[in-house]
Amino acid sequence: MKKMLIGLGLLAMISIAAAAIWYAPGSGGNSPLEAMVRNGKLERCPKHTLSQMADSFLSSPAWERGKTRDGLEFVNVRGGLIYMEKPVEAAVQFMVDRKAGKFTLHAFELNGIPQTGPFRRALIRKMCDRAALVTLEKEETT
Repeated sequence: MKKMLIGLGLLAMISIAAAAIWYAPGSGGNSPLEAMVRNGKLERCPKHTLSQMADSFLSSPAWERGKTRDGLEFVNVRGGLIYMEKPVEAAVQFMVDRKAGKFTLHAFELNGIPQTGPFRRALIRKMCDRAALVTLEKEETT
């Protein structure tokens, strides 16, 4: 079990590293691929877009897209958050299936350290909860 977790962690780390290497500079917010992910919703958080979730949860969220040597396309969002009362840098990667018009959560890192499935699920839950709170606060002030 321990070897499997280490292997999964290494796979996630390699995927994020590949993303950094094959990042497509200047993609900005105009990329249809990036827009699909930013404006998309996850099954676990159907009321909020990923952009709303990132904006409400991460400090200075930055989006980027790229392609691996094997032709796999991805979109990353990076930003700061507080973990165990300390500021950390988070990176979340979504693999994109352009033909199917779908994307999936692929990897999550804190300060460059890959996080496992339970941490990924907790991240999405917290991001969704925060987006809901921000939306409620906006509704109450209008």
